[in-house]
Amino acid sequence: MVGYAAWNLFWLARGGLPPSLWKFLTGLPAPSTGMTRAWAALLEGRWPDSLLWNPLTVPLTIAWIGTIAWAGVRLIHRQPLNAPRWFLPGWIILLALAWAAKFVLGPAWW
Repeated sequence: MVGYAAWNLFWLARGGLPPSLWKFLTGLPAPSTGMTRAWAALLEGRWPDSLLWNPLTVPLTIAWIGTIAWAGVRLIHRQPLNAPRWFLPGWIILLALAWAAKFVLGPAWW
C-alpha cells in the first residue's frame, strides 16, 4: 500500500498523472486502464474515443460510486458490511468484461 501511494505521489509531484502500476510492471492493461482518458474524452463530447479508451468506464464508475454509497449508508446506520450475494460475482464479471475489452481493442488503446 505504501509503495502504491509513493508511486502515485511521485508522478503527481512531477506534474503528471500516474501511469498504471500494473501496466508498468507487466506491460498488460488493468481493467480500469484508460478510464481517466475515457472520461476526459467523454466530457469533451468525443464519445467514440471514450469507448476506445475504456468501453466500460461508465458502468465501472457507476459500480464504484454505488459500492461507496452502499458502504457509507451501512456505516452511517452502524450495520455490518455484509455484501449481498451478487455483489462479488457482479464486480468480478464487470472487471473481467472490462479486461477482455482492453485486449480486444489492442495495445494502441492501453
